[in-house]
Amino acid sequence: MRTDDTSGGPTALPQGDLRLLETDQARRLLAAPLPARYAYTATDGTPRVLPSWFHWTGDELVMPTFLSAPHIRYPARRLAALRTNPDVAVTIDQPGTRMARIAVRPTWVGLLDFQRRLPAGFAQ
Repeated sequence: MRTDDTSGGPTALPQGDLRLLETDQARRLLAAPLPARYAYTATDGTPRVLPSWFHWTGDELVMPTFLSAPHIRYPARRLAALRTNPDVAVTIDQPGTRMARIAVRPTWVGLLDFQRRLPAGFAQ
């Protein structure tokens, strides 16, 4: 298999190769008016996945988050998590893509309602 083809054809580049960003398919997705979803690890070690609008600058995928606003009491906690562990996974879903079903069987559940089940560390 050749690894120098950036056309996205049958001789595609291997996964992980940054030249994939130069393929027609990647360019279409990066220019699409679709939200991206990014996954990261919160400071408590649990996974998080958030939808976000984005802009591809040609070098960076830029996404907004709130620091302050009349309806925002605290800056987004994801900022501290991303400073601690900047590794993320991003997906931009392509319209018309066929989907498959994935079933997740829970092995652990956490429930916070801030009235009867407060997070650890809160006085009860």
